[in-house]
Amino acid sequence: MVTDGGPIERLVFVHVLKCAGTTVHGVLESLAPASISPHRWGLPDDAENEGHRVVSSHLNVVDLERLAPATVFTVLRDPVDRLLSHWDFWRAHDRTYLADAGLKDILDAVTLPTAEALGSGLPGMLNNLDNHLVRVFSGTDRTGQPLADPEQSLELAIENLRRFDHVGWTTDLGPTLSWLGDQLGGVAERDPEAKNRFNDWGNPLLHPVERTEVTDDLAEVVRARTELDVRLVSALGFGDRLSRPSDAPDRS
Repeated sequence: MVTDGGPIERLVFVHVLKCAGTTVHGVLESLAPASISPHRWGLPDDAENEGHRVVSSHLNVVDLERLAPATVFTVLRDPVDRLLSHWDFWRAHDRTYLADAGLKDILDAVTLPTAEALGSGLPGMLNNLDNHLVRVFSGTDRTGQPLADPEQSLELAIENLRRFDHVGWTTDLGPTLSWLGDQLGGVAERDPEAKNRFNDWGNPLLHPVERTEVTDDLAEVVRARTELDVRLVSALGFGDRLSRPSDAPDRS
């Protein structure tokens, strides 16, 4: 367990949506319960002065400028699998809750057929389901607009990720857990409880749904919404871990 005199100045986890981030956050809480920031979405205005030595939040690379210097890591996932998991997560939400929370883009999306929703230009859909990894790591995930220069965004995302201290993979968390133990001066649980899994939400506002299957009419749309992300993870050395239709992993 890390103490106030621990080995690092600040550890930052960039939690990408539907990339085992809630599970990794639980590991961080177990290793550094007194040092982790409570903020899970973005950064508060005074984040640079908070004094928390572990930050685990839905961030993008622009946020990291306010947290430097820091040891930074993230966990990636098969882009097609991530997109479908995220879409099913949206579909599981109670629609009254979406309306009351003002999440109009998500509400509008889940009322459409999947192919139509993913092919739409709804800002919330673009931010979250259009090459989301490239958007996060190029700093453009919050624009609500199509990527102005997709190739430039991809190159920037690759460049930024290569500066990270560690990049893990969702279906093989072992190396990430070992690395975290080294960083925080403890021993991470080797088989942590998987949290926020498909249809095991632990949230009364979410209900069970059937998995979205990639039919022929959906495949082209999914391919367009993940093409840059597939190239990104391949450039980071994870190309051999991309699933094929015959061996796609169980989505959580």
